[in-house]
Amino acid sequence: MYKKKFLLVEFTAHHRNALDNFKLFKKFFDCYFLIDKKNKDKIKLNKKKIIFKLPKIFILFYIIFNGYKYRYIYFSTPHEYPDYPKGLINNINFFYNFLLYTIILLIYNKKVILQLRGLHRYFPNINSRLNKPILYSNLRNIYLRQCKIIVCESNYLKKKLINYLGKQNCSNKKIFTIYYAYPQKKLKISFKFNKKKLNIGILGMVDEKRKNYQQLHNLLKNKYFLKKEVTLTFLGAANGAFAISKVKGFSKLCKRIISKEYFNDKEFLRFGNKCDFLISLNNKTNFYGKYRMSGCFGDAILLKKKLYCPDFEDPDRELSGFTFYFKKIEKIIRDIESSKKKTIIFDLLNYKYNINFIKNNLILE
Repeated sequence: MYKKKFLLVEFTAHHRNALDNFKLFKKFFDCYFLIDKKNKDKIKLNKKKIIFKLPKIFILFYIIFNGYKYRYIYFSTPHEYPDYPKGLINNINFFYNFLLYTIILLIYNKKVILQLRGLHRYFPNINSRLNKPILYSNLRNIYLRQCKIIVCESNYLKKKLINYLGKQNCSNKKIFTIYYAYPQKKLKISFKFNKKKLNIGILGMVDEKRKNYQQLHNLLKNKYFLKKEVTLTFLGAANGAFAISKVKGFSKLCKRIISKEYFNDKEFLRFGNKCDFLISLNNKTNFYGKYRMSGCFGDAILLKKKLYCPDFEDPDRELSGFTFYFKKIEKIIRDIESSKKKTIIFDLLNYKYNINFIKNNLILE
């Protein structure tokens, strides 16, 4: 049976997630992956990888002139960064990209699929409440009105999107959920923490604004942890003066620290697999939970580890099979202190539903 061509586009930051979705859609389509030359090695594909060799600022022209060849054009990361451009150059780049995306949506209206990374970027009423500029969200909102197929990263965010757009405005759209990461078979994993040693994986880039390191400090100062040989593994990039200083500061509270300026995928898996559990230290400043998903859930799925995360990150508890939610760090301590064997479950997270959705809504179009 002839498969229609499908173009997945990723030239920003979410390469691992984009490759997962490429593998999902290639079950039904003749898939091609468009990537810029700088990031070409981040996608391990022997075939079907289109490397754009000109400067990245021209990559959208490839889509404008070649989009007619494809049944669908999937933007893994649409025009969302930076949230609020500052300075003349960034604003020129924003309006340049806005013009090109608008042209693509006008020409290929029924072909474009947008995967949303953060709802706050698209709705001016959200930004006005947050005292943020509304111009950029007003313009990005045009994408949502034009686009007919939209992917959200959780069912909670899907419901919020429909609520913000209005059900009537969504009646001619196809909106579905593809989680940031998803297992393709159900997994049930039992484990028990070591009485003498613990290796704690700290997720995400070491960042002054987005993380609450006081929580980790309070955790490690608890008498339960002081009695153990604790290894802290910072699984995100630790570069810059703040990151180096912050990581070094924790050396007084644990036996060993593992950190790097950058972990490639192999290193992330190698060091992450040695962790006993993972912690997200995200705070609310970057809209996690309320308007966007955190990558911490995808990391936990990839590493098949129990995750401890702030309770605001997953409002509908969609990922509770492997996640322990805390408001105060003491809840983590009580859970870890328990000597009982623990079990985490990674379910299919909409995988079977998405297979059927693609068959019934995209293949038959």
